Amino acid sequence: TGRPSDIRSRIKFHSLPHQLSFCSERGLVPLWIFVLLGIDQYSKILAVSIKSKVLIPSFLNLSLAENPGIIFGFLSDSLHRYQPLVLITIGLITIIYFGYLYFKTSTTHIPIYSLGLILSGSIGNIVDRIRNGYVIDFIDFHYKHWHYWTFNFADSYIVIGLISWLLADITRPKGN
Repeated sequence: TGRPSDIRSRIKFHSLPHQLSFCSERGLVPLWIFVLLGIDQYSKILAVSIKSKVLIPSFLNLSLAENPGIIFGFLSDSLHRYQPLVLITIGLITIIYFGYLYFKTSTTHIPIYSLGLILSGSIGNIVDRIRNGYVIDFIDFHYKHWHYWTFNFADSYIVIGLISWLLADITRPKGN
């Protein structure tokens, strides 16, 4: 008859597994991953169209780079013909492993959202690698002539996710 309880029983929210119920905190993580992935991919589209721009003089540039290697340009000098396939495979294994941990981990804030960061970063870089054969990097922090590695949002997600996940694991009370 249109009462909220009638609608809920017809939709059967209670029949969803707890891990995927969008009424639970864990259910928000797929949305979190989707939003972060969208930010990463959109920022790369913008970077490709802009190519190069000084954002903050002597500190931050947008500087387009094609990275055939892994995070922060590691292994980018390797020209092995199977490198893209190997790196895509490693990325897929990473996604499977951290996806497994996502379902296995307790529902505390930091580990769940950390795994979401790691997953969205891994997916973002794999999308690039499959589409382009390389990852699009563009964030160039520097001080005068010293430049940090050029990176992208996906790289940041992975690093922040790993650090927060490890810190949460280290500081977790024993026996949990």
